[in-house]
Amino acid sequence: MTAHVLKSLREMRHEMRADYSAGKRSRHVRERMQLGGSGDAHYAQSSQFDRIREYARDMDRNDAFVGPLIDTAVTSQLKTGFRLEPTTGNKKLNEKLKGLFVEWASDPRACDHHWERTFWEMCIYALREQYIDGDIFSVLTDHGAVQMLEADRCMSPDGRNEEIVHGVELAGRRKVGFWFSADQVPTARGGRVKVTRVPAYDDDGERVVLHLYNPKTVKRITQARGVSSLASVFFKLGMHEDIEFATLVKQQVAAAFAISVERDASYNAGKAQFGTQTVETDGSNTTTLEAVEPGMIVRGSKGEKISTLSSNVPSNEYLEHTKTVLTEISVNLGVPLVMATMDASSTNFSGFRGAMELAREGFRVMQKSFVDRKLRPVYRWKVRQWVAEGKLTAREAARPDLLAHTWRAPRWPYIQPLHDAQANALLMSTGQMSPSGWAGENGADWEEHATDIVRDWELLADAAMTAAKKLSDKHGVDVHWRDVANMETPTGLTLSGAVAEQTKTGEPVDA
Repeated sequence: MTAHVLKSLREMRHEMRADYSAGKRSRHVRERMQLGGSGDAHYAQSSQFDRIREYARDMDRNDAFVGPLIDTAVTSQLKTGFRLEPTTGNKKLNEKLKGLFVEWASDPRACDHHWERTFWEMCIYALREQYIDGDIFSVLTDHGAVQMLEADRCMSPDGRNEEIVHGVELAGRRKVGFWFSADQVPTARGGRVKVTRVPAYDDDGERVVLHLYNPKTVKRITQARGVSSLASVFFKLGMHEDIEFATLVKQQVAAAFAISVERDASYNAGKAQFGTQTVETDGSNTTTLEAVEPGMIVRGSKGEKISTLSSNVPSNEYLEHTKTVLTEISVNLGVPLVMATMDASSTNFSGFRGAMELAREGFRVMQKSFVDRKLRPVYRWKVRQWVAEGKLTAREAARPDLLAHTWRAPRWPYIQPLHDAQANALLMSTGQMSPSGWAGENGADWEEHATDIVRDWELLADAAMTAAKKLSDKHGVDVHWRDVANMETPTGLTLSGAVAEQTKTGEPVDA
């Protein structure tokens, strides 16, 4: 069999294989080291793991893009806060529990171990550090306050222990304990650092340590610690810093004023006039020019050609590169470019609306994770403490649904409010949406909302009726209270038939 035939057979065999091309070595596939094992192998070295966090913190402090983008992501998700709604089935008990929680959450001396922040302010810091550091910890203390510990406080004790990954103690991949350093800033990083173990759960199986991390950065289910959301753009940000510096130097050069003087064979040494100043041109290599001002006229000697030097700044590629880098950071934070720059001039309305809708889907995922890992455990912990402290009666404490509750996450208004209102009205009128469902999607409490509506209309109607009677008695003219209230038909809506008559007279009319 000839070599040509053998080569043809090998090529046919290669083409008939049904495996993955991605699993083969190729000049198009960068070589990777095969680690195997759990997801923790990707940051096994403590020095590298700590370095990622410190790089991210430096970017947050010094980069003009990173800090504001993270602030935008956090503000977009938390807005004015989540609303607690106990759902025990007893209205008075619900109000009591809600009141106790609001009172505790609003007092830094009660809710914060360090007496610094309200519970809501702690939530802002918790979500922000999830983006930057990768994770953060909240310890639910026995004295009823939350102690927040930054990511570098969680570290393994001295000595190698495969069941402890960067301070997280595992038992069959279950987090059973956390090891925290005694100092806020461990100065003896290279030496012995005292660490203390805190169990993950209490005797009743309730959480004691809340491990908060960005679920988008935990790529594998066997990953014990979170990683900074900026990890994948470190190199791009570093390269962009170099480009910005080079562009700045180039801009400074362009801003400088320079004159080039060329002399030909007809040059004749003499006196040249520079503005109002006379400079001797005796043929030497250097000439000093002073009193340079805008609009001045330079008249050289015979045989001299005078021109200015300039630089093309910025280059055509600089702004496009900056936009690309900003887009990559925004994608990693789940923030659309139009929101990051607060400038929608680069897209149309449909593009803006589509980008915002996609971003909101990501925000909802982060909101749900925050509720499940932070808000819900904290509320359950506080209710059990109130029972132990005797703040609830024995009958209230014995209710099987005592811990039942929900958190109403803030929502975002539609880009076209009028269309949104019309759509909601249609959904409610056709039974596809309930008022309480609408309130919940917008972060409101329907019972409170309905009470506010009735109270406000009652105040308006009462004041209008009093004023109408006063005017009627004074002028002897029948004045209807609706004339005083001046409740006009909303723009874009029309009333007809019995409804219009009832609106006009204030009296019910049979259809």
